Amino acid sequence: NVPRSIDYMLETGDFTPAKTIVIEEPPMFNGSPIWTRSSLKGVCLGFGYENSNKKELSNVSLGNVSLTSGPHFHLGGKSGGGKSVCLENIIFNMLYTYSPYEVNLHLIDAKISEAARYAVEGMRVPHIKTIGATVDTGYVISITDAIARKADKLNLLFGKAGVNNLTAFREATGLTMPRDVLIVDEYQLQYLKASSQESAQLTKNYDKFCTAGRSSGTHLMLCTQSFLSELKKTLFKNIELRACLCCEPATSEGILGNHVASDCKFVGQLFFNTAAHQS
Repeated sequence: NVPRSIDYMLETGDFTPAKTIVIEEPPMFNGSPIWTRSSLKGVCLGFGYENSNKKELSNVSLGNVSLTSGPHFHLGGKSGGGKSVCLENIIFNMLYTYSPYEVNLHLIDAKISEAARYAVEGMRVPHIKTIGATVDTGYVISITDAIARKADKLNLLFGKAGVNNLTAFREATGLTMPRDVLIVDEYQLQYLKASSQESAQLTKNYDKFCTAGRSSGTHLMLCTQSFLSELKKTLFKNIELRACLCCEPATSEGILGNHVASDCKFVGQLFFNTAAHQS
């Protein structure tokens, strides 16, 4: 059941669907079914094998706080440590597993090259709603402002429907409201290029996602080669899921709370902390 526009529903209180799509068989790609999962309870990141056991796939997810999930995520890893491949893996897992009615993506990349590939002529990915392949901090702030405004509207809409979060709204109305995932690669470069006022606004916007995003189904993913210790007391306090590929000891310590990721044995090994500030 595809919802009407948020503004229309807020104004009228009409939660009847704009249209209903009946899917009798899942879409196929290269002989395999795609878009088979619901994001009602969250979005699985699909990281591969748990503790290198090929019979046990990772179920770490963006969603409510639990032992294996949280509303927001931070990924660290040094150059050559596999971070770009890991990020591509996350994005493609979402694109293949969830339909664009279930998950919308917003990509920001200060290195430009990774996100820009999705904007080339002939590339059409219906899930991707925003691409910010730029070092212009002002442009990034405008993107985060727009997503934050949408999150605020969603929380107002949920209140109008008599519920307090995305999952409850979907269950109460039967509408398929997508989750918004904002992926920011090399976010530390935005701070290096920003004025003090822009830095403060950027942190304020990210922090707003972290505090209000969980109920609206808006999830923030920050990725970096080098940890910014000055953000630890502000931004990090509300990021439950943290992971590191092979990286410098200071980065591992800053993100995970210990230096385990600096001792990794091979590229592609990913260490998780799902307990936020605890090491």
